[in-house]
Amino acid sequence: MEQPLVEDDFLRGQWQEEYEKSDTLTLRIAGREALRLFDKPDTPFVAAQWRQALRDLNVTEAFTGQRLLRRLLDLRTTADTGLRGRIIVLDAEIMAIEAKITSAESEMNALVYRLYGLNAKEISMIEGTRI
Repeated sequence: MEQPLVEDDFLRGQWQEEYEKSDTLTLRIAGREALRLFDKPDTPFVAAQWRQALRDLNVTEAFTGQRLLRRLLDLRTTADTGLRGRIIVLDAEIMAIEAKITSAESEMNALVYRLYGLNAKEISMIEGTRI
């Protein structure tokens, strides 16, 4: 029987995915290695697919690590280098947009915190962080 993934960091969607120069692709969840793949010619293409799978993922109490691994290992391949390149470029564009959104959200949050006169302790309670 599969164990449900109920770690707070996992459920909050705090994913960390690495693309190393050594063509090793490692997925870390809550700081722990969940999956490692060695695929020299396809690493950027696989990384783009992993990021898209993680973007589309809906984690619930019933979601398990085994289901996540199956989903990430269900990769599509193609010999069409143009298509592969376009997918990698689109993925980079999505990552740039996500970074802009994250930055804008942080700025908006800071503005709201100032408007309400929140102190550091109140902000950490809202954001679920420790001071």
